[in-house]
Amino acid sequence: MIAHLKISHWLSLVSACEVGNIERAKAILAEHPQLLARLNDPLDSDPTEKSDRLLHKACVRDDGYQREVVELLVSKGADINALGRYGQTPLIEACYTDCLNTAKMLIDLGADVACRDDGGMDAFEADGSGVIEAYHASFLARQDIARAISDGFGGDSAFVAKPRDLSL
Repeated sequence: MIAHLKISHWLSLVSACEVGNIERAKAILAEHPQLLARLNDPLDSDPTEKSDRLLHKACVRDDGYQREVVELLVSKGADINALGRYGQTPLIEACYTDCLNTAKMLIDLGADVACRDDGGMDAFEADGSGVIEAYHASFLARQDIARAISDGFGGDSAFVAKPRDLSL
């Protein structure tokens, strides 16, 4: 009976994450914190087969609630670069399903854009529109700017304002 209850709670969490029910997902994890240990478990019961993880399921929709679920799972320890069926990471899965806002958020959360699936495609190729590649480039530029600011602009950086001669 106890094992059945655990499976029931797990299936409820999977369902909540698939449909973007953030409040239900939070409630289930709060009531059953032991489920956190299963966040990176394969969803298929056959250990010989490649299988998606919970985060993969959460990345195939692109509304605001769904992105909240993705953020929750990553914050609770879901492996952002876990390989699922066909060797796809959650980022590649989001790109394949045109969930580009979710893909952007995964990049912000630290997803590895260099991972390739079993067919040799990376996230940029899975997207095909160029949106994710452009977003990643802007993400890197934002990181460079933030690093320059935190480093105090490094003294001789092009970001340092030069004093102007205001004498007449």
